[in-house]
Amino acid sequence: MLRLEEFRPHFHIFLRHLENWLEAQSEAVDYQTHSGQFRDFLKRLQDRVEWELPLVSSFSEAQDLVEGFPDLFQDVLALLDSEEPCEDLQDALCDLREAVETLRLYQQNLPLFTDVQALNEILILSAQRGLSSHAFNPQALAQRLPLALAWLADTQASWTLFEQLFDHDQGLRVSRQARHALAGIKGGLGGLHLALESESGPEEVQEAGQVLVAALKALAHSEAARFKIEREAFGAPGDIHLQRLQYQHQRGLPLSTESKAELHSYFNARCQTMESLRLQGLCQEEPSEAYRTVDQRAAELSNLALSWQKLSQQASLDPQSLTQLLGDCERWEQDFRELQGPEKSEAPLDASLFEEVVVSKD
Repeated sequence: MLRLEEFRPHFHIFLRHLENWLEAQSEAVDYQTHSGQFRDFLKRLQDRVEWELPLVSSFSEAQDLVEGFPDLFQDVLALLDSEEPCEDLQDALCDLREAVETLRLYQQNLPLFTDVQALNEILILSAQRGLSSHAFNPQALAQRLPLALAWLADTQASWTLFEQLFDHDQGLRVSRQARHALAGIKGGLGGLHLALESESGPEEVQEAGQVLVAALKALAHSEAARFKIEREAFGAPGDIHLQRLQYQHQRGLPLSTESKAELHSYFNARCQTMESLRLQGLCQEEPSEAYRTVDQRAAELSNLALSWQKLSQQASLDPQSLTQLLGDCERWEQDFRELQGPEKSEAPLDASLFEEVVVSKD
């Protein structure tokens, strides 16, 4: 699904500047600089929209929207090529923004089988095979298979780390169940690949989708059991990726490839959240005090990520340096939680609007 921060702040800021330019409150050279940057953003947005459109193509009422996007983008890009701003550009931008907002509204009516985005999109596209041969897009489905396989590899590595940390009977039993479910997911993805390669009928595509759904439900039970074991061991709430690494380090266990991947996941997720918060602040005429500290927290996080990158590249990790880094990360987490406040979620811009989630990502 398109996230609000992917488009709304960019439209908001450029339209605000465009209004000033039309009122001759800004220099023309300033307009050319900003219009060039906005043109680059629009090209990225066009790629994202083209990626998302197949997901809503089964909605008959969305057909005009789907077919109209190329002309909307073409009109705006052509007007941006002008050296001077014009009211036609303002109107075209508003039309394009409205179309993107409408696309996102359609996306909110899509089913949610799992909160693993690539897999959820695969299941939506697979279901279209049985609903409408016109809506079915095998290319869009094939494009998402590598993303799903990458998620599968990361998830398998994460369960390997769980086995390293919790090698008692209960932990190993939960891990065996998870491995069986992951094998089912791999089989379902393989079945989809074969069905697409052989251009099979809707039955084969839907059968592979059903295998995926069953395996995802089984994995959900294993994930819930894992979460309970980990929370009992880790104690205080916190970021699960960071806590896994801290737990391993505190037990004096050597850092494995899988545990290093957990810290990489931690930094990736936090950096995305900080960027979302930064963009959300830009949309506010008078940002709150919390948003004024976002840049500072983001800079601190970047420094921590850089320190981890250098440390992880060492042939032999220095335990004292790692202890220092993990302590710094924990202190940053406390500042981060204060930044969001007690009522904030970790994804303040795009909380799920669906009720059924059969797999929960840590």
